[in-house]
Amino acid sequence: MDQPPTTPATDPRRRFRRTVAAAQRVALLAGSVAFCAGCVSNSAATYDDLAAEIRAGKDPDMAALRTAFVAAPDYLARLETISALETQVVRLIGEEPLRLGPLGSAIVDRNPGSLAGHQALAAFYSYLDREDTAARHRGWVSEIRAVIDGAGSGTAESPLPVISPAEPSAYLVATGRTPVGSMYVPTDRTPFLLRVDATRGEGRPIENVYFDLETVYNDWLRSAQDEEDDLHAFRVLYSLAERGDAAAQTLLGSLSLREDRLEHAARLLTRASTGGNLIAHLMLARLYWSKAVGAQVGPDREGAQRAAARNYEYGIGLGSDEAMYELGRLYVSGHYGEERREQGLDLLVQASGLENADACFFLANWFEFDWPDYDRSEKYYLLGANLDDPGAKIGYARFLMREDVGKQFTDQAYLWLTGLARNNRRCEDLGVFCAEARIQLGNLFAKGIHVRRNYRKARSWLKSAVSASPDHARIVNDVAWTFAVSNLERLRDAPYALQIMDQVMSSNERARGTPAYIDTWAAAYAANGDFERAIELQQEALDHALNGDSAQQIDDETIEILREHLQAFEAGRTITDVIP
Repeated sequence: MDQPPTTPATDPRRRFRRTVAAAQRVALLAGSVAFCAGCVSNSAATYDDLAAEIRAGKDPDMAALRTAFVAAPDYLARLETISALETQVVRLIGEEPLRLGPLGSAIVDRNPGSLAGHQALAAFYSYLDREDTAARHRGWVSEIRAVIDGAGSGTAESPLPVISPAEPSAYLVATGRTPVGSMYVPTDRTPFLLRVDATRGEGRPIENVYFDLETVYNDWLRSAQDEEDDLHAFRVLYSLAERGDAAAQTLLGSLSLREDRLEHAARLLTRASTGGNLIAHLMLARLYWSKAVGAQVGPDREGAQRAAARNYEYGIGLGSDEAMYELGRLYVSGHYGEERREQGLDLLVQASGLENADACFFLANWFEFDWPDYDRSEKYYLLGANLDDPGAKIGYARFLMREDVGKQFTDQAYLWLTGLARNNRRCEDLGVFCAEARIQLGNLFAKGIHVRRNYRKARSWLKSAVSASPDHARIVNDVAWTFAVSNLERLRDAPYALQIMDQVMSSNERARGTPAYIDTWAAAYAANGDFERAIELQQEALDHALNGDSAQQIDDETIEILREHLQAFEAGRTITDVIP
């Protein structure tokens, strides 16, 4: 059975360091929705001075006030006092406006620059029809949002800086979104990065918004900068997890899942999911599917499958396109019985409507190969490509090159390919997609589709694909097969095919045990006239297919092809294939 792709977090053990004291100080922030931070800079006026001026009626400089709040010597003590109150506000907004008045007043008395405090008072006074007062607090909310927005964009590369534990949720509520899940994702650049998943309502995609926690932990970072023991980070994370921080529990659970420590991961993720953490539910779904894959047919497998589906269904209820895609793919693939296939297609269509590129690509392939409907296949390739998914762009070009599809190759498809293939700097980011685009361009010039046939350009593009991903066995194999066996004599380059196959097969142990790659390697030796070595390798490919770990993945038709190739080599014949 297939296993849905995971979305692993970056391993924090190599990402940031802190002292043991940090674990004790974390208790100040226990029970918060999320841990967040802002940027500290020197300020001429102290926080108390600025707060006094505001209470006296002076218009606030919100950026200066927030900076001074964080810079105050008793910042952590103040934060401890208001954190629980702000968390209550986030939970009650939209539900119990009368309770928000006292909470908001208590928060703003302690920090006039609190986003959650002014949200509470705006809602409270609006409920009482005191619109002048409510408008004043809404104005403060807008000013605070402007300060936060001016310092980041909410991406992992440019997270939003915040200055209190509840501020991420308060910010999302202020922007019309509802938080539905969170997880720490520490990086070298931002050691206290928090991802929060949020929704704008039914029919809208789940958004991933990132917040920076560094200011809250700034003193601890400075005190730990000379430390060498990476375990300090884990002491803090475990302390947070033990105190009920779902984001920490989810991160630690994801790490255990990556290490195949399923029982430990299940405990952490189950705790994280009790409060409705979407990310934890999705990871639990993948965990139970892993258990199903590893279980024998019977009650254990069925129970794990049901548990996986329940967790996916929870995510689907929140509008998670990720959950729709992963469960839909399992349904369509038949793992839950034939009767679920149609439901799986419906889920995939829903996910594609929420701009899930993976769902678009799956549907494009499904309607191209499994349930041929080339118009629908083209539709989903285009949907994925217009979401800037490189796999969909490459797949669409390959799809249009098929003679039996009966569709004209387009200028747009050509521009997508060249855009992926020609920018060397972007190739570093795109990795294998750059190489695949170059292969397709090589195929275009070899076949003369949309461009004038040019074997020199075809060979150049194919060889540049290997240059872009010299260690990627599949890329090397595809290019070597073309150069070794193509029916287009002017395209062949047998010495080059053997050179790149020798290199990858000597350095890649997994490739060395893959029958298809060994088959190409043997064909390259035959193309260079060394039939003795070709026979030796082809027999090895056949042995791996029949007896190796991959035996269950090799169908009878493929095994027969391997035998035919062996017979050809034994007769002193090379392989010729209509390719590309």
